[in-house]
Amino acid sequence: MMRFRSVLSSLLVAGLTTSYTPASTSVEGGPFRWNASPTDVSSAVLYQVDEEAGAMWAAGLRVDPFGFRPLALRREGASWVATEQPVTSGRLDDIAVKAPDDVWAVGAIEMDSPRPTQKPLVEHWDGSRWGLVPTPPLPDGASGSFSTVTAAGDALWVAGSIDRLTDSQQAVYRYDGHAWQSVSPDGLDTISYAWEVIPVSRHDVWMAGIGYRAAGTIMDDLARHFKI
Repeated sequence: MMRFRSVLSSLLVAGLTTSYTPASTSVEGGPFRWNASPTDVSSAVLYQVDEEAGAMWAAGLRVDPFGFRPLALRREGASWVATEQPVTSGRLDDIAVKAPDDVWAVGAIEMDSPRPTQKPLVEHWDGSRWGLVPTPPLPDGASGSFSTVTAAGDALWVAGSIDRLTDSQQAVYRYDGHAWQSVSPDGLDTISYAWEVIPVSRHDVWMAGIGYRAAGTIMDDLARHFKI
């Protein structure tokens, strides 16, 4: 399942400021208003934006005549700058900024042979370029993608799906910078798409996503909490 909602002819990021207008809604510390932050990128979609230590990034995909390409934008002053990607086909579904020289993004690489399929994508920004991070192997004949990433301490938590011809299963992993640890999917059978995974600690993790009940006829927002 892909979070592809629409293709925009001109991409915008909105920022919240304390500039006052009569239409502003007062909240704690307000009043506030949203201001558009044009990216000057056409035919693209942004899924996530994150910031840490003054480093702001947005991630998504760009559409061209050949398909989808991953897109990662870095905020530089008052402008958004597209960064060179290590792959030419696919998308970025989520991004996590730990520091200006330590940024992680996840999504999927789109592949056409022997049949249209995808495999999980993990990238790391070291302050000057994006590099590919090896991902856990998929079962034979399966495809997959990562939909969310969270940085917690020295580790990353990543969630996504493993898809076969007959079924789909959520997958959760912890990455310590050297190796991937698979987390048991027990209890996640009703979640079909993971929106967010939040580790309170290494042994206390929360997940939110979209799930199905009543034989798949009703779609709900679900939350899952599990101890490891």
